[in-house]
Amino acid sequence: MYRLLSFTFSLFLIGTIMGYGSTDTTASEPAELKSREQSTSDQFVGTYKLLKVERRVNNGDWEAVGPDRLAYLLYDSSGHMSVQLMPVDRKPYEGGQPTAEEALAAITSYGAYFGAYSVDASTQAVTHHREGHLNPGQAHVDAPRGYEFSGDRLTLTPPSRSVDGKEVTTHLIWERLPEVALTPGQERFVGFWRLISNERHAADGELISKVDGQTGYIMYTASQHMAVQMVRPDRQSYAGNTPTAEEAHAAITTYGNYFGTFSVNEEEGFVTHHREGNLNPSGVNTDAKRFRTFLGNRLILQPPARDIDGQEVQSTITWERITRPSQTP
Repeated sequence: MYRLLSFTFSLFLIGTIMGYGSTDTTASEPAELKSREQSTSDQFVGTYKLLKVERRVNNGDWEAVGPDRLAYLLYDSSGHMSVQLMPVDRKPYEGGQPTAEEALAAITSYGAYFGAYSVDASTQAVTHHREGHLNPGQAHVDAPRGYEFSGDRLTLTPPSRSVDGKEVTTHLIWERLPEVALTPGQERFVGFWRLISNERHAADGELISKVDGQTGYIMYTASQHMAVQMVRPDRQSYAGNTPTAEEAHAAITTYGNYFGTFSVNEEEGFVTHHREGNLNPSGVNTDAKRFRTFLGNRLILQPPARDIDGQEVQSTITWERITRPSQTP
C-alpha cells in the first residue's frame, strides 16, 4: 500500500510541476503594454536550478515536498524555454533497453517539456507554450504560472488543483545561476538552437536513415549549462490520466533528452555534454562527446561513429541558432 501511495503522489507531483494547461486566449494589446511586457520577459532570461518545492492544502501552512529532485529551467532571449526535472535516486535499467515496466518507472519519475514563453506583467503570469512534452497528451497545451522574483530567486506557482476535495497549491522555488567566464570556444555555443535534421550515414557517405518530422532544441547557457530535448512526430496520447507500461514504453522511446554542463576541446574540435540528468536513468552522470562544426548560423554535432551489425554508422544532427546574435556573447 505504501508503494502505491508513494507512486500516486509522485505522479501527482510530476503532473503539478510539469503542468496541465489551457489554450492561449490572449487578445491584442497596446504597443506600450507589449513593450513593458517585453522588458519583463527579458527579466526571465537565464538558467535556474530548483531549490525546493512547497505545497499548501487549502489555507494551511506551506510545507516542503519530497523527494529530493534535480531540475533546471532555462529561459532564452529568443522567447523560448526548457525545463527538465527528476528525483536523484532513480533506478538504472538492468539491460541496454528498458522493459515496459522499467519504462513506466522512468517516465513517471521524470518531467520535461520545451517551447516558447510569454509574460503578462499585469497579472504576473508567465505562460509556457509547450511545443514538446514528455507526456504526449500535454504537447501543444499552454501552462500558465504565477511568478514572483526576489533577488536571484524565482517562484513559480501553477494553478491550484483539487485533490480529494481539497485545494492543493504548489510553489516551485528556483535560483538563477550566475554567468561564468567562458572560453571563446564555449561562447560560440551559447544560445538556443532548433533541430533541423537528424540523419545516419555509412562510412562512404550513403544515407542510411533520417528522422522526418522530429522537433527539438539544444540549449547552451552563459552559466556553462546545457540541455537537449528531441521528440518524434505522431506520438499517441495516453488512454487514461496515467500511462500503462506499454504506453510508457512507446512514449519513452520517442522522446530523447538530458541536461547538465558542457566543456569544449578546441584543439580536437569537440564538445562534451556532462549529463547530470537523463530520461534514461542509466545515462545519469555520464559524458557525451560530440564533434562540432559551425556553418553560418548552423551547428552540426556528430557523436563518435558506431559499429552496427558490422557497418560503421555516423549520426549527424544539425541545429540552427534562434537566439538573436546581438544577445549572444
